[in-house]
Amino acid sequence: MKFKGTLVLIILCALLLAVVLLLDKNGGKSDGAGESKQLFKVEEGKIRRIALVRDGATVAAVRGDKQWTIEQPVRAEGNKDEWNGLALALSAFDFERVVEEQPKNLGQYGLSNPELVITFELDKGEVHKLELGAPNFSGGSYFARRGNDPKVYLVSGYSRDKFTAGLDRLREGAAMKFDMYAATALQLDRPAGTVQFRKKDWNWFLEAPVAGPADDNELETILRQCSELRVQDHLDEADPALLKKAFGPVRYRVTVTLEKGEQQVVEIGAADPFPANSGQVLALNVARTDYFTLPLTAVAALDAPLDKLRSHDLARFYPFEVKGITWDASGSKSVLAKNQAGQWVWKRKEGAASLDTAPVDEFLGRLRDLKVTAFVDLPDPTRLGFNPPAARVILDVENKAGITLLFGSVANGQRHARNSEYAYAVRVDDAAWQSLKFEPAAWRATAKKP
Repeated sequence: MKFKGTLVLIILCALLLAVVLLLDKNGGKSDGAGESKQLFKVEEGKIRRIALVRDGATVAAVRGDKQWTIEQPVRAEGNKDEWNGLALALSAFDFERVVEEQPKNLGQYGLSNPELVITFELDKGEVHKLELGAPNFSGGSYFARRGNDPKVYLVSGYSRDKFTAGLDRLREGAAMKFDMYAATALQLDRPAGTVQFRKKDWNWFLEAPVAGPADDNELETILRQCSELRVQDHLDEADPALLKKAFGPVRYRVTVTLEKGEQQVVEIGAADPFPANSGQVLALNVARTDYFTLPLTAVAALDAPLDKLRSHDLARFYPFEVKGITWDASGSKSVLAKNQAGQWVWKRKEGAASLDTAPVDEFLGRLRDLKVTAFVDLPDPTRLGFNPPAARVILDVENKAGITLLFGSVANGQRHARNSEYAYAVRVDDAAWQSLKFEPAAWRATAKKP
């Protein structure tokens, strides 16, 4: 008997719960079919200011020509994507249904003291407000009011949750905000000295402390790490005087110049300024005058040795761009030229000889692939065997200045070499140089049999 009574009670409770849920979903006033359920008929692009008040704390930002600027609780650059997303969400904010036309007790909906209040202003000064209160019985939706409209609406929790982001998410979290592919120059001021780079066409070049080609992959790695570097902690509440003292002398300065001349500059000061939070460095975004901390590991890429940042290619060219080769070694000079048909010709006193294209291209490929093993920044031509050189190679490159390569003396399996484009000399593996094998006599074209 007790079992049957318990079963009846369970069934009655289930029925009661189903009725409540059904009323929660379908009860109240319903707008006519086909009517718009948009709370605000505004365009996203015309929203110029948004203020979020949650549990008494305000975060407000105003839209400028290119970015959003946070006005409260601190003045800081806003996260453009986040604020644009909020503006878009407001322009598309809709309701599920009207709960009550003329509510007598807003408290039962959590709207006498709403948890979240959103105020936004249009570019012509028109102001709108949305108050969000308690969740409904199922917890998937929330009660809401719109401005002076007395109605209580039910809106989805998904729409509401878009406006619950904290300050750290709504402010710019990038230490340096830039597109790495729009960078045209980079300067690293660091304890080991200043290094300057500039992009020409599609390649990076060193300008200081020595001039020459840079390693594009290494430069892109540094630029990518800088563009993706995230602020660890903002220091808005720190005393400016104490903060400046803790910062100490600038140890690193990263200056990135973009296509239109705009610069992004970050300075890095003391390491481990706060004993309670080790593994940090103090940093300053100069344009934003924003102090923050970064992980200590952030400076690792900035300390890359100079030689690692330099290109290890002896010469930069593509074999198909070369239209002439002069090889001068042991008092013998050979000249190859590409004719209008794209065929290689060996120019000789006894008459020109046609050459097979494949072995010439293979020679150029081996020459291009010669890698630098060491740099000699103050070359002595005589000591390095360049007066005269063991071999001189002159490349006539299409749409570029000619490239002259000198190969000098050899020591410990390393041959000295020099590219006329650069002020320094280098060393290359002598075995790799020996394998070049410039042998036009063996490259002569053979007549094809019918």
